[in-house]
Formats: sequence, C-alpha cells, structure tokens
Amino acid sequence: MLGTIIAIFCVCALICAFFSGNLEALCTGALSGGKNAVEFCLKICGSICFFCGLANVAQKAGITAAVSKALSPIIDRLIPAAKNNPEAKEAISMNLSSNMLGLGNAATPFGIQGASLLYKGKITRSLAVFILLNTCSVQIIPSTVMAVLQANGMTNPSKIILPVLITQGLSCLFGIAMVWFLFPKEKKKAGKTKRLNRI
Repeated sequence: MLGTIIAIFCVCALICAFFSGNLEALCTGALSGGKNAVEFCLKICGSICFFCGLANVAQKAGITAAVSKALSPIIDRLIPAAKNNPEAKEAISMNLSSNMLGLGNAATPFGIQGASLLYKGKITRSLAVFILLNTCSVQIIPSTVMAVLQANGMTNPSKIILPVLITQGLSCLFGIAMVWFLFPKEKKKAGKTKRLNRI
C-alpha cells in the first residue's frame, strides 16, 4: 500500500513538473535529495547507536522489567481485558515499558503479541486504548528526535525532553478520553456460580 502511495506521488510530481516547466529542478532535487538523505543517516547513526545501547543496558539491568511491574495497576484500569489474561498483560507491560525507555525495536513484537491476544473479532475499548498507548507512547528519553535535532545543528537537544513529555502526556490523556467516549464499556463476563437449594 505504501509503495502505491509513493508511486502516485512520484507520478503527480512528474506531471506537475512537466506542465510547469520545472523538470530540470525536479531532477536536480531528486539527485541532491538522495545525497542529503545518506549524509543525514550517517549524522544520526552515532547518536541512535548510543541511545539504543543505553536502552539495551537498561533492559539487561532489569529496569524494563521493573517499569513493567510498576505499570501493572495502570494497565488493569485502562485495559480491563488484560486483567484476566496474564499472557496479554505481560506483552502489554513489556511493550509500554520498552517504548518508555526508547526501545522501539524491542517493543514491536510485544505490541503485535498483545494486540493479537486482545483482538476477539472486533475492536474493543481495551484494544483501542492499547493501540493508542502504543502509538503515542510517553518516552522518558525521545532518543530519535534528539538525534535528528543534533544532526541538524542543535547544540543542546536534551532541552526538548520536558516539552515532549508534557505533549505526549496530554495527547495520551486526550486520546484515552476520546476512546472511552467513543467505545462502549466492556461487559464483564459473569462467572458460573453454583447455587445450592435448601431443602
């Protein structure tokens, strides 16, 4: 699907450049854009490697597991479908804690596992909240954004940590409020109870 969208953009750019007489500018921009992309990747490579290494050290030291344990009560409240599903709850906890520590690569498989365990034929409130938290996750260290800013000449990219935390927190709260408003509350499955008839 993404390839189709990019192909449509390229065709539209060629048509517009042809009719506006900017074919030469388009070719120059395409060639220089490829060069700039490679240079940009090399610039941020070191910073991203550093933050990924730091995040992996945190994972090996058990910090990710500790954060996951601390998130357990919040998950029970926001994602009630995971409360009685230990496998889903563990995957969700690891996904959210990995995202918070900037371990995007480690968070992805946990996210897929958690979403597949929550999906029961339709999108429920629990699944919608999990997708929301996974998409606009609150990161303690926004390593990718900091690396991009540093590559573009910013002397102190750590300045964005507090504004990013505030923005992500507010967006998560707003998103959760919208999900709770748009999706009906999940019904609790009533357990089978045995009633004894008194004689």
